[in-house]
Amino acid sequence: MGKLYYNYRDILKAPRLALMGKNIFIMLFHVMLGYAIYLMLTYAAYLIQGLSIKQVWHLYALFPFGKLEFENNWAKFVWYVGSVFWIAMFLRGSLGVARSAFEELRGNFFFSMREAFRFTRKNGRIVYRSIVAVIVFLAFLVLLGVVVGLIGKIPIFGELFYGFFYDFPFFVVSLFAVLVIFLLCTLILTGPAVAAVKGEDTMTTLFDAFSTITSQPLRWTLYLAGSYILARVTTFVLAYASFRAIQFTNWTTMLVMGEKQANLFSLGAREVFANFPYMNFFAGLPYITRLNPGDFFDVGYVNDVSWSMSAGGVFLMIGLVFILFFIISYFLNTMVCAQVIAFLDIRNATHNEKLAFIPEDELEQNMESEFDGKKSD
Repeated sequence: MGKLYYNYRDILKAPRLALMGKNIFIMLFHVMLGYAIYLMLTYAAYLIQGLSIKQVWHLYALFPFGKLEFENNWAKFVWYVGSVFWIAMFLRGSLGVARSAFEELRGNFFFSMREAFRFTRKNGRIVYRSIVAVIVFLAFLVLLGVVVGLIGKIPIFGELFYGFFYDFPFFVVSLFAVLVIFLLCTLILTGPAVAAVKGEDTMTTLFDAFSTITSQPLRWTLYLAGSYILARVTTFVLAYASFRAIQFTNWTTMLVMGEKQANLFSLGAREVFANFPYMNFFAGLPYITRLNPGDFFDVGYVNDVSWSMSAGGVFLMIGLVFILFFIISYFLNTMVCAQVIAFLDIRNATHNEKLAFIPEDELEQNMESEFDGKKSD
């Protein structure tokens, strides 16, 4: 990958790291696993609410995203479980990709997918515990607000107490809570990168993830904005190449299959391209252009087909969903790899540590000594 400059030029490495086959597979595996469980649990939630599978399919097909309405509390709970599982899988995939990207930046070109999966199994709990710890702390602040509200309901004393202490400490604590909520949102991006590079435990990951942003917020924001622009542009290019590849596959196979190929593709592609709600985001550039599947594929309705054609259409539909999530995985990988680069650069600027050049045994020794120092303090 070449040397690290420890400045803004390093961000240009993110798209190349993201496109590596092992990194794509790591993210695709976790995202698809999370999607499959989310899809099943979302359908189960609607079944609990009283809808039939046919009705849910008519509403959302394979993509029950966006604004979903559940009146039954059990249905909401089931949907929440599916959503949390998908987020957990994304974080786990991000951790594996971040570790693989870090090893690549260090010059370890033989770091395998098996090692990446082993790393996520061993260290995934660090990212989960970090996020849960922040959520628990926010819940504690909410509980404090409830206690203050209960005190405020006391006649006479409650009004005086609430009015007198409104600015301090109530407002100050709330301002701190807003900062923590912001850091929680950024932790989804920074947490896996920090844990992949040097996170040894929950508190170390939290401290390094938050200090990465608070120590140089402008620098981190520029890295984030730059990686987002790169991700949008390169994902658009990948989506265009993928659509052309599908088009080429259809053309070459149609030379022999003829109308049968067109009908089979229509059976599989109709629901995918018609119902995927984020096509404009992943296959478009704002204010410039966007890819419309209708310009690449002629997809029509097919009636009275055999069971084998129906089964083949289902297989093709699943394959197209994999292609869509392949494109999505590349976008996510670019953002994740950029966070690894941002952490390395900011850490060098604030601590004069070139973590990518430190041997692995020395890096682990530094982490252990840092952790022991914190415990002694």
